[in-house]
Amino acid sequence: MTSSRFSFDHAMTIVHALVEAMIEDATRNLVFSKLEGDAALFFVEAGKHSPDVLGESVTGILSAFYRERERLKASNICPCRACRHLDDLDIKIFVHRGKAARFQFNNSVDLFGTDVIVLHRIMKNSIDSHRYVMVTDAAADSIALPNTLQPQAVEENVEHIGLIRGNAFIFGNDLIAGWAQNSRPDRRSVWSGTLSKLRENLRP
Repeated sequence: MTSSRFSFDHAMTIVHALVEAMIEDATRNLVFSKLEGDAALFFVEAGKHSPDVLGESVTGILSAFYRERERLKASNICPCRACRHLDDLDIKIFVHRGKAARFQFNNSVDLFGTDVIVLHRIMKNSIDSHRYVMVTDAAADSIALPNTLQPQAVEENVEHIGLIRGNAFIFGNDLIAGWAQNSRPDRRSVWSGTLSKLRENLRP
């Protein structure tokens, strides 16, 4: 982001497009809470959806991310640092189940409670990968992920809370290619990405 104004503006355009694509897909079944930097927080009432539906929601978010990344790459004619490194962008999804208090302010829904703290703290963990789905043991019975995602047991010691166990589902390029080619129609043409960047370049 620091190399030039174009890189900074294009990085913001890219992140915004990816987050927007994920939110659009996720909110078919999940409730959007708020954005926290480049992370989006969603929730759903316990028992509202079957484990299969929640599993499909997770794979839908993955598909939306990588499909949008491919669309951005296809529209890219810019040599700036942010645009050159589109392929380096990946996604991590964390799934946890617990109790939370809810506070609504304007269009944002804040969630409070120990389990919300757990969710935030396990984002900093010892998993040796930049792309995976982590499901805590507390949420394991609530979600059914496809067999193509293989579990790897993990344990994280969360300060002031204790040991949190779960599984990390690390995925490779073969699954990413399949998600990127998902048949759901693209939200925008490849040209719209180019035009968005041009608009950023021409801003006063």
